[in-house]
Amino acid sequence: MSTPTLPTRARLEWRALDRPALVESALLGLLWGLIVLNAFARPFMPIDETRYISVAWEMWRDHSWWVAHMNGTPYADKPPLLFWLINLGWQCFGVSVWWPKLISPLASLLGGVHLYRFARRLGHTRHTARQAVLILMSMLLWSLYSGALMFDVLLTACLLGALVPLIRGELTRHRMRKARSGWGWHCWPRGRWRC
Repeated sequence: MSTPTLPTRARLEWRALDRPALVESALLGLLWGLIVLNAFARPFMPIDETRYISVAWEMWRDHSWWVAHMNGTPYADKPPLLFWLINLGWQCFGVSVWWPKLISPLASLLGGVHLYRFARRLGHTRHTARQAVLILMSMLLWSLYSGALMFDVLLTACLLGALVPLIRGELTRHRMRKARSGWGWHCWPRGRWRC
């Protein structure tokens, strides 16, 4: 008996698959799944998480979408983005416990996407950019804070998202080498790094 062989085109397409990318994507999915499991496996931790939920609940109860309140007084200690996201989810899905627990893991995923884009804009290969995200997701403190309802991961995702458009390929390795060698300094008076 002869073993069945794939047609030539199918064999070439299988070889063309980027197997390390599949492995890295599977690892990222597993790590993100563990972050989500961490978020849902524990209750809200007192002081910070319970305070943020109570502020969001007061915004929901009193229909005060612009100014956050805590015990009837304006709560200006933190920016309102997290409270707005909680209330937006409650508006869409109804008041539940699972939506606030899902915000930080989603922000963690968004931060990973922005980190990938950041590395690609700096001129790194796709493999290196994926590994940067894999390293970030596998860090202990990142995974712990990604499961907690706090501002840290959301702030990091927003910061990375704001920095990505600022790069626009202007800090590539070639241009950095040119700038370090002193040859690129003649571009400085023009206000841009395009030579």
